[in-house]
Amino acid sequence: MPQAGDKYFLVSFHNFRLIMMQKFKFPILILLLSSFPSFSQTNIIRSGDFSDFTQWSLDPWSGSCTSFVSNGELSIQITDPGAETWSIQLTQKEVCLDSGKVYRFSFEAAADMERTIEAAVGRDGGDYYAWSGRDTITLNTAKQSFEYVFSMRTTGDSSA
Repeated sequence: MPQAGDKYFLVSFHNFRLIMMQKFKFPILILLLSSFPSFSQTNIIRSGDFSDFTQWSLDPWSGSCTSFVSNGELSIQITDPGAETWSIQLTQKEVCLDSGKVYRFSFEAAADMERTIEAAVGRDGGDYYAWSGRDTITLNTAKQSFEYVFSMRTTGDSSA
């Protein structure tokens, strides 16, 4: 746990969810998708409440960080953010996405100071294509909810 006077950025995440929604047979504006009922409310993210952190990978490719889980919330202490947007990554491997399905990816996040992060659901390797698109998010001290709806329009990915 952090101590008073420690020098780091603190970013906290809570309630990660990736839910398969209804398959549509016609194009629909993304903004409208959240109002449609879904076939399934099953979260395909394993341990979205971080109760089993072995399901997650926290990778400081450059830079450095530590983490702790408390009350279903993951906090990452970033002591060196690195030079790239991908320098420190929180990931989950082998999330299966089916072609032609619509997904809703959502989470809550905050930071102890203004901090920019990138959120995406994407390919694990190769060109690292982001199926959900990439979004740059500015966090602050207030917990915020984020939600992205995307359609898996190409061949499915068994290891997104």
